[in-house]
Amino acid sequence: AKSFTIQRLEVRNSSTAFEEPFLACGIFAQGGAVKSTLPSIPLRGGDDKAHMRFEIGAKASVPEDYDSVLFLELRHRLKGKDQAPKYWTCIAISDMDAGRRALQLYKAPVEYCLARQKKIPKKDCTLHINIH
Repeated sequence: AKSFTIQRLEVRNSSTAFEEPFLACGIFAQGGAVKSTLPSIPLRGGDDKAHMRFEIGAKASVPEDYDSVLFLELRHRLKGKDQAPKYWTCIAISDMDAGRRALQLYKAPVEYCLARQKKIPKKDCTLHINIH
């Protein structure tokens, strides 16, 4: 298995503040089929739309399944109901070499099939991970 620590998430100039933000993590095949999900990570903060900085420090591991992709999605709940992902990023399991990475965040909607992705970058927004 490949282990990693999700260090922090930074979002600048968000169109919305987040009520009960959390990070959803899932493993998908390159064609978009879900393989497994990891427990959601609750986040603190999200009130300042100009600059949200979530210090996370959560550790996780994923199977070394080289045709899989790890997706991480910033989501939130509104009046107790899960909302669609607002921002997302992904990394192929085969690209998870040891070291620190700053992954670009993209605007919704999220597309799990790599061939159909239309990545729209969210300027100055990153998810920092440390791969062990």
